[in-house]
Amino acid sequence: ASCLVGSEMCIRDRCRMLEEGIIDEKEFFEIFWETPYETLKENEKYTGFYPSLPGCIASAEGKNQLKEEMRTALKKWIRSAFYMWRENNILEE
Repeated sequence: ASCLVGSEMCIRDRCRMLEEGIIDEKEFFEIFWETPYETLKENEKYTGFYPSLPGCIASAEGKNQLKEEMRTALKKWIRSAFYMWRENNILEE
């Protein structure tokens, strides 16, 4: 079954694969990193966010720094979602 990378359903599917050892953590995050994020520039500061991932946001002074900040934000967002879904048995749906 195919899914849109970044959608909640796809993230849950990938979380199941991680939980079952089908993919490792590095591969897991790389899959989602391929999804482009939105960028806004205001007053010499850049803000990045994933519209499909509420709260996955970062800001930085430059685009290269923003890329690293977004990578960190994405990892934290997915890790938090994974633990919340696992804790609430959502991964088993």
